[in-house]
Amino acid sequence: MVLLAATFWGISGTAAQALFQGYGFSPFWLLSVRMLVGGLFLLLWARPAFPREEWGRMVLLALLGLVPVQGTYLLAIAYGDVASATLLQALGIPLIALVERLWQRRPLPGRLLLGMALALLGTGFLVVEDPRSLQLALSPLAIFWGLMAALTLMLYTFLSLPLVQRYGGWPVTAWGLFLGGLSLLPIIRPWSVDAPLTRETLLLVAFVAVVGTALAFGLYVGSLRWLRPSEAGLAVTWEPVVATAAAYIFLHVMLRPWQYVGAGAIVASLSLLPGLSQSSNAPLPVEEAAPPEASS
Repeated sequence: MVLLAATFWGISGTAAQALFQGYGFSPFWLLSVRMLVGGLFLLLWARPAFPREEWGRMVLLALLGLVPVQGTYLLAIAYGDVASATLLQALGIPLIALVERLWQRRPLPGRLLLGMALALLGTGFLVVEDPRSLQLALSPLAIFWGLMAALTLMLYTFLSLPLVQRYGGWPVTAWGLFLGGLSLLPIIRPWSVDAPLTRETLLLVAFVAVVGTALAFGLYVGSLRWLRPSEAGLAVTWEPVVATAAAYIFLHVMLRPWQYVGAGAIVASLSLLPGLSQSSNAPLPVEEAAPPEASS
């Protein structure tokens, strides 16, 4: 499930870059549309009951989880490129493993510390054109939003965990996307767009909204029923590979030589993390609750 989600994310990020840099679409407009359309698609398809007992936590997930994790990632693409944005967002995976370990009050193993050090080194190579001159290969805004995407990925993963354990991945994703999209309507009007709405752009928008949002987030969140957060995050390491390949195939975007070194270091750092969560059976603090009533 989570590998398929990572594939969908990687390809949809390339579609988003084409919309931003090829057709002039705003990342804020795409954020609003992808959440509304993706949420409506899942609501009509799965018809999940609204989790009334946990409505506050659901609103919190939408506003502090889904909106930020998608918005920061789209802004990182808009100010940079999908390959760099995806690699920077992948730094959230060591953060997930670190927070998971600290929450369990367990000592930090050497592999985790080494992985985080390698990830930081890889980030340095990724953002500079030449380490000897320290000239940036990415704009400061691309770096900032990419790092924020990593932080919000970690936050989103842990915010969604208690809800997924009780209601399942698809209901949480459907209502989270829809509520997040509704919250953006007073700020972003999706019916007002300056970019061209052609058959090609509408297909790209639909792909981002349905495949790259509704299906991808549903699969990722749903995997948390069987995987711990750090394990689900590790499977997302496939996303940078897909995004880099798709950007090269469809947009002819290539990283600079030192950026490939940084990308390799980041992906290698993630390979040091498997098995960390498996070393302990101590669960994360998830509230036990009775299963929700089936919708009529």
